[in-house]
Amino acid sequence: MAGRAFDRRVSRRLDGRNDHPLRYHSEAARRDVFVPDRNCGPDFDFNRRPPNRRYQLYRPPDLSEAVSTKIAAMKPRQRAYETSRAVKARISLQEWMLRKQPPDRKDVLIKQFIEVCDAHDREIDTLHPSHGFVEPSPKLIELTLRKQQLLDELKRLPQHHFRG
Repeated sequence: MAGRAFDRRVSRRLDGRNDHPLRYHSEAARRDVFVPDRNCGPDFDFNRRPPNRRYQLYRPPDLSEAVSTKIAAMKPRQRAYETSRAVKARISLQEWMLRKQPPDRKDVLIKQFIEVCDAHDREIDTLHPSHGFVEPSPKLIELTLRKQQLLDELKRLPQHHFRG
């Protein structure tokens, strides 16, 4: 779902091993991949590390073939109507029909989740810890709840695992 950039030394420090550049954080979080950040030098200070960077690995399915089949099955009148709308929009009929398809739910949720995680991180950075604890702001609480809501929605979607 999302990868976090980490320095290789951080990876080693977390698991005590130094023979691999990629590592899973834990069995419960097998989809979080820590990737070495080659921008960090040997004097890397974990407490002054850069913010997390998240990337979306999931790509929505290509609907081009399904749209082509749908266009081929159109009655002449509907095809003429959709073609005229595409011409007004200055795009091809194929592109017009692709735009009419509903967005991929998983793609939308992942993008929203990444945005909320980034906003959550920015909000935490603005809060100053007192006695080792962060006093949560109303905005932080809202972002935390939204993050959990999106995560729950993502977990309810069908999962497609890849082997790597």
